[in-house]
Amino acid sequence: MKKLKNIMSLLLALCIVFSSMVIFANEELITEEIKNINSHKYTGAPVTPVPEHLKKADARGGKILEIPGFDLSKPGADLQAINSNAEFIDFGDGTGYYLITSNKTSQSNILANQLVEIKPNRKYRMSVLLWTDFDRISTVGGRSESKVVEYDLKVRVCDETQYRMDQVAMGTPDYTNGWQRLEWEWSPGILEYAKYITFQLTMWGVPVNAPEEGVFCLADVVFVEEPETEIVPYAKGEGVTFGGGAGALDMKVDSAEETEDNIVVTTTGAIYNFDKTSDTITAWQRIGKERKVETWHSSLPFDGLEILSTTETECVIANEYATFGVQLDSTIFLTPHNSDIDMTVTSEIAGMWNKLAYGYVIALDNYGGFTVMPDIPTGSGRMPRYEVLTENLDFAEVPYESEYGWRFKDENGNQYVSDFKTDVSNAKPGWQVKWTISPGERLAITTFPPREYDWENSFKTYTNVFSTTPFGDIKDDSEKRMIGAEVFFDINDKGYCNDYSPYYVQNHFGYERVQAMIDNLQNNGVDALIYTSSYFHKDKQDPSVYINEMKRLRDLYGLDGVYSDGTPTQGEWVNAYKVVRELREVFPDGTIIAHQTGMNNNGGPPFSSPAVFLPMVDTYLTYTLKGELTAAIGFDAVIPTLTWPQYNIANCYGVEKSDYWAYKDSEGNLIELSALDAQVLLLEHNGRARMQGRGPAQMAEWEKEYVPRLRALEELWKEKGDDPDFYEKYYAPKARELTREYLSKFGDAESLNETFDNENVLDKYGIYDTGASIATLEENNVLKLEGTQLGAQGSVLKRINPVAGPQSIEYDIMIEERGDFEQIIGNSYGNAPVGIAFGRDGKIKFKNIAGNYVNLMPYNRKQWYNVKLEINTDTHLYDVYINGERVLTDVEMDQTMYQLGDIEFKDGGYRSICYIDNILYKNKW
Repeated sequence: MKKLKNIMSLLLALCIVFSSMVIFANEELITEEIKNINSHKYTGAPVTPVPEHLKKADARGGKILEIPGFDLSKPGADLQAINSNAEFIDFGDGTGYYLITSNKTSQSNILANQLVEIKPNRKYRMSVLLWTDFDRISTVGGRSESKVVEYDLKVRVCDETQYRMDQVAMGTPDYTNGWQRLEWEWSPGILEYAKYITFQLTMWGVPVNAPEEGVFCLADVVFVEEPETEIVPYAKGEGVTFGGGAGALDMKVDSAEETEDNIVVTTTGAIYNFDKTSDTITAWQRIGKERKVETWHSSLPFDGLEILSTTETECVIANEYATFGVQLDSTIFLTPHNSDIDMTVTSEIAGMWNKLAYGYVIALDNYGGFTVMPDIPTGSGRMPRYEVLTENLDFAEVPYESEYGWRFKDENGNQYVSDFKTDVSNAKPGWQVKWTISPGERLAITTFPPREYDWENSFKTYTNVFSTTPFGDIKDDSEKRMIGAEVFFDINDKGYCNDYSPYYVQNHFGYERVQAMIDNLQNNGVDALIYTSSYFHKDKQDPSVYINEMKRLRDLYGLDGVYSDGTPTQGEWVNAYKVVRELREVFPDGTIIAHQTGMNNNGGPPFSSPAVFLPMVDTYLTYTLKGELTAAIGFDAVIPTLTWPQYNIANCYGVEKSDYWAYKDSEGNLIELSALDAQVLLLEHNGRARMQGRGPAQMAEWEKEYVPRLRALEELWKEKGDDPDFYEKYYAPKARELTREYLSKFGDAESLNETFDNENVLDKYGIYDTGASIATLEENNVLKLEGTQLGAQGSVLKRINPVAGPQSIEYDIMIEERGDFEQIIGNSYGNAPVGIAFGRDGKIKFKNIAGNYVNLMPYNRKQWYNVKLEINTDTHLYDVYINGERVLTDVEMDQTMYQLGDIEFKDGGYRSICYIDNILYKNKW
C-alpha cells in the first residue's frame, strides 16, 4: 500500500501543470512498475449538475476574457461542429452543457467562431470545465485497438486578418470523476503576428467501427489574462550557465586566455576575442571554413572584464556591467546587470540565406554562419528591441515566406503553392543590426557549425518500427538497408498531447514483449529508441520532468537513445536548449532524434519552431527530421538543399520529411517529387533519408535506388575522407554523378530566368552605388545600369543558391556610353573566378586564372551582344560564347571554387550606361 501511495504521488506530481489543475487516477490501473497500463473502462455514470464553485473560473489576480457568444451553459453557443456533434443537454433549469461526439473520422473538431484579442508576450490561462468518461487506449497514430486516440484542447492562434497561424494543444484525462476545471497556461511570447486566440477541440483517430466511446462534456471555456511577469535581473556571473553537456560528442571549451587588453576563448567551433580596448567581440569560425564571421560592439565598457571560471562546458566572463558565458557549443549568452546594453553586430560574411524576424537573426551560407536569439522573459509584456542600421537590407522585416510555405487549395479544391518572395539574400558583408537588452533579459549569439561532421557514422539511417513489424531477419534487414537505429513508434500510450497517466510514457503491449523486441534489435547491432515528445510534454516549461522520464525509460529498457517529437517552442527556445544538453548527458553516445517540424509562412522564433534553425540546439542531436508542413519549389530551393541536410550548420545528420517539394516542368506546371526523389536529390547536399514504409515495394525501391548510392559514397569516404576538402572535392561531384542519370528526367534546373518584364523585379536584386532601373527599348523591358559614383564602380547583384558542377549563364548586353562594364560570376565569400568585361577601349575581355582581364575581341557600342558562359566547377574550366559562337575553350579558373552563386553586373563608372536582358542561369544535369 505504501508503494501504491508513492506511485499515486508521482502521478499527481507529473500530471499537475498548474496548482489549480486537479487530476484523478484510477488505482486499478496502477500495477507493479507500471509495465502494462490501458485506459480504464468508462463507468457510464450520469452527468450531474455543475457544482457551484466550479461554474466560474478563478481569475487569481488575472482578468477573465470570455469568448463572445460562446456560453456553453446555455443553448445556441456560437460554434462550428466539423465531423462532429455538439448537443446541448439541459439540466432542467435552463442551464446545461454540450455533449460532444465524433462522427468517427480521422479528425473531428469543435471550434468557437469568435476571437479574443490578446497582448504581446503575456501569459494566458485557458480554463475548461469538462466531464470525461470514455474508453481510450491512447497511442501514436492509432496503431492499436484504440477507440479514441486523443482529445486535444487547443489554443487557436490568429493574426490580425483573423487567419489561423498556429495552434497549441493540451490533452485531456480519460476520466475526471465528475466535473473538473482543466487549466493550462500559454503565451504568444514575442510572436508579433499573434493578435487573437480562440478555442478548439480536436478528436483524433476515432475508427468508423468503434463502439460508443463514452461521454465527453463541455460546460465552460474562458481565457484568463495573467498579470505581467516580474523581471528579475541576473547578478554578476549568473544567467549564463546550464546543465548537461556534450556527452561523447567532440565539443568543448578548449581554452580561455586573458591579457591586459583581451580575453580570447576558443571552443571547438569558434574563437571569440573580447577586446577590452574597443569594447568589441570578434567571432572566428573554425570548422568548415576558417574565417571571421561577425564583429560585435558593446555600448557598455569592457573595462575590468575578467574570467570568473572556465570548464570544458563553459567560460564565464564578467565585469561590473555585464556577464558573458561562452558555451561548449560556441554560443555566447550575455546579460547586463544594472543598465541596458546595446549590442551591434557587423556581419563579416554576405550570408546567402539571411533572415530577421521578431529580433531573431540567422545569417547562413554553405560554410556556416551565425545566429542571434533574444531571450525575453515570457509573460513580461516586453518584446525584443532591435534596430536595422543598414538601409534597404533585403531580409529585414520581411515575414518569412520565400519559396517555402503552406500548401493551399483554390476555390475548386485544386492544390497550389502560393507565390513567395525570394529567399536568397543579396546583402553584401558589412550589414549591421543593433539589439537593446535590459537586466533580466539575455541575448544569445552562436557561431556555427559547433562541431565537426561525423562522416564515419553518417552513412547509417534510421526507420520506425511498429508492433506489426516482423523481426525475424532484423540483422540482414539492417545491413541491406544501412539502418543503424529503429524507433518504436506505437508501443506506448503517449499520444500527441499530454496524457494523464502515472508516467509520461507507458507501453500497452507489456514489458516482456517490448523488452524482447528491444533485445532483438540490440543483439543485431541496431540501436533501439522509443517515441517521446518534449514538445508536447505538459511540463515543457520545466525540462527536468521530461529528462527524468528519459532516465527512467533508459534504465527500464536499456534503451540506446530516444526520439523526441519536437522540442519546446512558443518562446521557449531556451528550454529546447536545456532539454537537448540534458538529453545528451542521459545518452552520452546514444542516438537522439528530434522531429523539428516545418516552418509556416508567418515567421516565428525563428520562423515557427525555434529549434528549426538553432545550431546550438540541433548539434546535440544525432538526427534532425525537418520539413513537415512546408513546401519548396525547384531543385535549387534553399530550404531543403541548404538547411535540412544540416551539413556545416549543426553538423548532425539532417533527414527530410517534406510535405511538398515540387519542380516546374517546361510549361510551368508544378510536379511533385516523390519521397524517394527528394531523398536521392538531397544526397548531393549531404542530406540523409530515413527508410519510409516497410512494404515489399517500398523496401525494393529503397534497396535499388537509394542504398547503393549511399554505399558508394561511403566507400568514397573510406578512400578519400582524410582530405580536408572531401565534401567539395570528392563527395559532392560523386553524388552528382550518382544522381544525374536518375534526375535527368527532370531536365536542366533553372536557377534564374530574368526578362525584366515585372516592374518590381529589382526588389529581388541588390543595388549598390549605381543607378539601376527598368527601361523600355523597342517595347521591351530591360535593365538599365548607369554609373553614378566618381572614381568607383557600382553594381547590381543577384545571389542564387550556389550551383556546382556543369552550369551555364547567358545574357544579352548593350553598351551605350563609355565602358569598363564587368559581368562576374563568383561566390558569396568575395571570390569571382569567372568574368567578362566590356572595356572603354572597345574590347571584350575575359578573366584568366590570375584574375586579370585579357583582350578577346572588339565590340561596338549601341549593339546587342549575347554572352554565354559554360562553366564546370568540377573541372574548374569554362568556355565563352559570343553571339552563339564559341570563342574560348577551357579557360582555367580558381581550383578552390567548388560552387558559384553570385551574379554581379558592374557599371562602367561615372556616367556610363548599358542595358542587360534575358539572364538565364542553369544547372546542367
